[in-house]
Amino acid sequence: MMRPCMASAPPNAVAYESKSPRETLAEMRLGNSRFWTGKSERPNMSMVERRELISGQRPRVMVIGCADSRVPIEIVFDLGIGDVFVCRNAGNLTNDSVAGSIDFAVHVLGIKLVVVMGHQSCGAVKAAMAKPFVAPKPPMLAKMLVGIRESLDYCVDVLDGIEDKTARDREAVIANAQVQVRKIVDEPGIKLKIERKELLVIASFYDMSSGIVDFVEPREPSLRKEY
Repeated sequence: MMRPCMASAPPNAVAYESKSPRETLAEMRLGNSRFWTGKSERPNMSMVERRELISGQRPRVMVIGCADSRVPIEIVFDLGIGDVFVCRNAGNLTNDSVAGSIDFAVHVLGIKLVVVMGHQSCGAVKAAMAKPFVAPKPPMLAKMLVGIRESLDYCVDVLDGIEDKTARDREAVIANAQVQVRKIVDEPGIKLKIERKELLVIASFYDMSSGIVDFVEPREPSLRKEY
């Protein structure tokens, strides 16, 4: 039977593993701050350091982001090779494939922070929330957009009440990211780690014009804990 690769960790793994989820989140904020203020360090690893990663990985965070080419996750957070475990798809959605990757990240790699990142001008969310909504002909694309639309039914009245289009689009993207977070934390193994303060799962919004990533704290009291 095949088992997940548990190869030895790279040299920086000990420092990462000793940090709490909230400390890791603070580092993410700092990295993004370097990016949008034009002070990115852009970690460039030497050949020796790259070779050391062959033996295993210990990324500090998992980011579920959009497939949009304008949202380069490692660059936005000023991270280097081996620092972040990334899943990207249109609309930063959580499906069975992504759920399996989350399980691997959390239960095998020991990641303590999972970020779902939506972004300004997300075409998938815009298309899903368009009025009138017209499902595109490609069947899988239509299925994806209908799924986003249905998942946001709970807040459609609130979104419709926002007159400013830019603000409405932003809130729709954030709501979608929060829906994905709720899906993640509903998994029993993930929920247990959150209750033990071993894991933080949080939504975020990337403003492409400013470069700033805003982290959105969970609204549910049971998830709004200090880590």
